[in-house]
Amino acid sequence: MSRSCEIDTLPVDGLCIPLNISIGTKIITDYVKICCPNEKDGEEVHILTKNSQDTSVKGSPQQFVCTTCGRCFYPHTSRFFKELKTDIKTIIS
Repeated sequence: MSRSCEIDTLPVDGLCIPLNISIGTKIITDYVKICCPNEKDGEEVHILTKNSQDTSVKGSPQQFVCTTCGRCFYPHTSRFFKELKTDIKTIIS
C-alpha cells in the first residue's frame, strides 16, 4: 500500500482508485474515478491513459496523461482530490 496526500491508496485498477479513510477504528473504503485536474463541470469528458510509474518518487505512483489537454498528473492530484481538499478546508475553517 502506498501513501499519498495523507490518504491510503491502493494500486490503480483501470481509471478508478480505491480510497481508504480511517476514522478512529473504522475504515471506510470507496472507489473514486480519476478525472483530469483541468476538466471542468459541463465540459466534454477528458480522455485519460496510464503514462508510466514514477520511480523517482517513494512508492512509484502511477502517472496518467490526459490525451484531451496533454496534462500529466498523479491520481492523488486528480480533480476529485483537489475538490475534496477544498471541501475539507471549508468544513474545518
